[in-house]
Amino acid sequence: MPEYDPDIVPKYGALGRRALLFTPSWFSINMGTGITSILLHNLPYQFRGLQQISVAIFILNIVLFCVFLALSLARYSIWPKVFPLMIKHSTQAFFLGTFSMGFATIVNMTAFVGIPAFGQGFVVFAWTLWWIDAFISLLVGIGVPFAMFNYHNQSLEAVTGAWLLPVVSPIV
Repeated sequence: MPEYDPDIVPKYGALGRRALLFTPSWFSINMGTGITSILLHNLPYQFRGLQQISVAIFILNIVLFCVFLALSLARYSIWPKVFPLMIKHSTQAFFLGTFSMGFATIVNMTAFVGIPAFGQGFVVFAWTLWWIDAFISLLVGIGVPFAMFNYHNQSLEAVTGAWLLPVVSPIV
């Protein structure tokens, strides 16, 4: 990955440096936060206030996703050469699957909470989000293994659980 360059700090500031060092693995936080809101929403043992807690965690998940997405967009737009480096990195490329899986939790909670709250007109919005997520997950599920076999060193010692992240994202 790119090495630390002291010239970056004056030009882009501390936030720019953080964007440069931001990796896709942060989207795994969205996966955990999102599934927590889904589990609380669908828990069979409901009590008064649990749905509000679930919605609050869902809103937190949306905020985190937007912050992570903004940092990712800043990283790849300010430093476009970082994206090919990230794809060729031995572990970071696998975490691209966490983006679509984290987004899938937002899509699910949008369907669970948004449709009852805003009516059947909200179905089209949830369906559109689902198609966007399906496209991204297929792109990651095909593209990352392709890059893995073309750019990465394949050996039994290099096998980790992270290899599953890109191919599991279309299933999610």
